[in-house]
Amino acid sequence: MDELDPTKKWDWIGTIETSKGSYVDVINIDPDMVSLEDVATSLSKICRFNGHLPSHYSVAEHSIWVANWLRDQGCSPQVVLTGLLHDACEAYVGDMMRPLKRLPEMVAVFKPIEENAMSAVQKKLGGLYPHPDIVHVADREAYEWEAANIRTGLIEGRSADSIRDLFLYKYKQILEDHNRYQGVETVTYPHLGFRDEEVHDMGDPRSYVLDTAKELVNGERNTTYGDPIDDFRRTAAYWSIHIKAVLQRKLLSLGMEMSETMEAVFDNLLDPHDVAIMMMQLKHSRLGWSPYKEDHWVDAAGYAACGYDCTIRE
Repeated sequence: MDELDPTKKWDWIGTIETSKGSYVDVINIDPDMVSLEDVATSLSKICRFNGHLPSHYSVAEHSIWVANWLRDQGCSPQVVLTGLLHDACEAYVGDMMRPLKRLPEMVAVFKPIEENAMSAVQKKLGGLYPHPDIVHVADREAYEWEAANIRTGLIEGRSADSIRDLFLYKYKQILEDHNRYQGVETVTYPHLGFRDEEVHDMGDPRSYVLDTAKELVNGERNTTYGDPIDDFRRTAAYWSIHIKAVLQRKLLSLGMEMSETMEAVFDNLLDPHDVAIMMMQLKHSRLGWSPYKEDHWVDAAGYAACGYDCTIRE
């Protein structure tokens, strides 16, 4: 980097002075130039949507939202950290609006600078680069939420100082989770582009889900809860009683009573396979909210297998 004259900062080309007073060559940024404090301070003051919002909502708050979403999907701390830092290069190269960033001229000039900055951030602060596909999914989910809540004024963004502190705390928290995560064998989805070196390849996702469900229903859970048909039969009896009580209460509120025939029917309303079906519906509901949560897919497959087993044995 050429010698800079601090009295002529307006003449500088390619170099900025950060909040900590450091000089960063944004064209040729390297990991040693990156500072977590600079990133947190800058992102907390850069407003999303180019500032066209009812209140200030920062890139830092957006990044925290993305990290929380990834955590809720059961992603590894490495992927969650990537979500927190996925826009961190903007602390150095700025937040260019997406419509401009996608122009061919900008792609040719700006994208290499941005990619180099993001690579430097990753090497210094952690995370994965290129970003796994699920981080891009989280980014789109955040955009949809922000469009519905922030742009409409339903929710206001938090102050820059509070978000800066929260960003730093979140970073520390994820690193602590990452340290606990070391050595723990987990699985992931290669087709989503995860590149976590700590995570082994599950192979074929379809076979993995089915094999895992098979191990659970024939092994651990079969031992813990007993034979599924007995477990589901008990649950069916409890649920039948509850449904009957609810119906009686609703009928009474309308000035009606349940007949003896209806009472007899509701005493044994549900069968074991009904429990399996309803538990599958519970898992489907959860999948609608968090489709990247592995356990929901495995459990849905397990309940399907147990439900079919119940219909054959009933």
